[in-house]
Amino acid sequence: MKNQSQKKSLYLTFYIIGVISGLALTALSTWADLEAAYYGFSRRASARLNGFSLPDPDDGE
Repeated sequence: MKNQSQKKSLYLTFYIIGVISGLALTALSTWADLEAAYYGFSRRASARLNGFSLPDPDDGE
């Protein structure tokens, strides 16, 4: 009976470790997306780059 109780507690420990590590990996993998979304790239992208120009596609090449 004692051996059965030890197995249950061992399985429960592995389960808890798995759940905690899964949550930590999920949080770490979404951190980069959240950081990029809230950093403010959309405000910086609205400024024009006047030094760059593209050739006109209608120039007859």
